[in-house]
Amino acid sequence: FDFLIQALFADQTNKSLATHQHIRAGGSGPAEPTRLEQLAEIWDRLLPHRKLHLSGDNIEVVPPPPSPKYSASEMSDGERAIFYLIGQTLMAQPNTLLIFDEPELHVHRSILAKLWDELEGSRPDCAFLFITHDLEFAAGRVAQKFVIQDYDPTPRWAIETVPENTGLLSLAAYRNNV
Repeated sequence: FDFLIQALFADQTNKSLATHQHIRAGGSGPAEPTRLEQLAEIWDRLLPHRKLHLSGDNIEVVPPPPSPKYSASEMSDGERAIFYLIGQTLMAQPNTLLIFDEPELHVHRSILAKLWDELEGSRPDCAFLFITHDLEFAAGRVAQKFVIQDYDPTPRWAIETVPENTGLLSLAAYRNNV
């Protein structure tokens, strides 16, 4: 989490400096959004009741009044997980395979699908691979699905494709046969 914060602030500093230099050289046009600004936009769509307040060296969460704002270091586990997943996705190199183990961990079910829709939409250049035990989450993603049929710690994995148009109940039954 701390390394991600550092990377986001470095991106913000580099883009701000590039914009400053461009304007000082007589250039014009809109500033390129920083990844921290993009993160805040996605955050606002997911958690409109908890705004992120960004400054040059700090991130705070602003809950509805009368609650006081608090530092990013004081976020709940769910808030930290959402922040981290958004940030890691945005900071990934172009055309990367992003692997998420238990992508539903600490994220409230009411925003889970919207979170991953936002993240996949923010990085159409990347491929997403989810490793999950949550059959409802897996069934809800529009993608090719696989099931681990067998695992041997040597390591050896036997992986099979789940047939297309398999509903949640069929997926659960298929998994229970493992």
